[in-house]
Amino acid sequence: ACSLEVRGSALVVGCYQLNEASSPDGEAGRATEEQDESESSNHDKGTTNDGGDVDGDADGKDKAAAKATRSGELRLYSVPTASSTSMSPKFGEPAQVLPMESGVLDAKWCPSAAKAGYLASACASGSIHVHRLTENGGDYKRDDDRQLEHVASSLIRSENCHITRLALSLDWEKRSATVDDDALSRKIVSSYSDGTLSIHTFHSDNTSLAEEERWDGHALFGCPSEVWTCCFAASASTGHSALSNDGTGVVLSGGDDCTLKLWDVRTQLSRPMAKVGTTEFDAGVTAASYHPTVDHLVAVGSYDEVVRLYDVRNWKDPLCRINVGGGVWRIRWHPTVEGRMLVGAMHGGCRIVALDGLAGRTAAAESDGALEARIESEFTKHESMAYGADWLVGKGGGGDDDDDCNNNGGGSGSSSSSSSSSVIEYAVSCSFYDRRVCLWRSAKTA
Repeated sequence: ACSLEVRGSALVVGCYQLNEASSPDGEAGRATEEQDESESSNHDKGTTNDGGDVDGDADGKDKAAAKATRSGELRLYSVPTASSTSMSPKFGEPAQVLPMESGVLDAKWCPSAAKAGYLASACASGSIHVHRLTENGGDYKRDDDRQLEHVASSLIRSENCHITRLALSLDWEKRSATVDDDALSRKIVSSYSDGTLSIHTFHSDNTSLAEEERWDGHALFGCPSEVWTCCFAASASTGHSALSNDGTGVVLSGGDDCTLKLWDVRTQLSRPMAKVGTTEFDAGVTAASYHPTVDHLVAVGSYDEVVRLYDVRNWKDPLCRINVGGGVWRIRWHPTVEGRMLVGAMHGGCRIVALDGLAGRTAAAESDGALEARIESEFTKHESMAYGADWLVGKGGGGDDDDDCNNNGGGSGSSSSSSSSSVIEYAVSCSFYDRRVCLWRSAKTA
């Protein structure tokens, strides 16, 4: 499992499997963990030659016929958090298992108030897919009636048909989520293993997904570098006063070239507006997440195991740094508590990071005082690299005190709350080789 996304009580896990190439005698099997890790190198690091070294001889043909394949699926769960008793949130069998045409490396819900949610997913084939969360019969009465319905896909573009251009990450533009917009029109930024980024526009009324912009973003020693993460800027607080008020013209990207770049997609894309380079990062930049309410703050993660918090009005130095004990793959800000974030730290498991001094900071102030980051808690029950992570917040009563981890996401979670009327929170995370999803305890928010 590579990706995990929560929307209300709907939880979607994106899965990826590298299937072993067939042997010369025609036998095929599932790749071993060692082969999988070396082939994918944290989600297939780099572009891959799916056609093999075809040189006209029989050996080249055998290689072409014996190429490895990537399969994937989206697994939809319903995890209700509201309870009038002491029951904990539970998720057992998935409500839907949706096979995909290739492995799913990232997925994001559209930040819209529309009743039907839209989920975009990035696949190893290079395609972007959009699914709509619907209810059987359209009555919205039962959580387990939900289904993901495919509505649009992007075309696969590659200058070399023998090279697979993996879609590694994506993000929806951040408009106001206060309008019930059934005629949705949103932009999606996506990043790829060949060093490029793209802007697509999705229209829900005619279910179209069209690429509008594409540019070369990251390179290392003259060769394309994987762009591990990308996101739209939040609001107008990008550090550049000439930008649009909704921030949709600004994209942040991080690559295996150890750089973080800020792009204005409305102008010529030959060079970034701002860049943080190798003097700061000791390894590839893998995660970037804008704060949901303090628009000028963005958290950035790297393979060097450090999470950095930046004020986008001054990219020279981060406001604070914290080592989380593993390469950072996912950063999730808490939906209601300003100074907390959930980090998927690969081999290190997961961490909850608290930022002391963040409460009350404003975009208008030039200097809001010092920030200090600390590890509030950690979760290390994953037996493999922890990639996806998200918050699950709701109302409910106290449950048992045991964390729950199940292969394929079965079982029940636990609560740290003792009052049936309190607001409680959980963290959900997934790991790669052991195919595990864990629902685990976190401190209550109220």
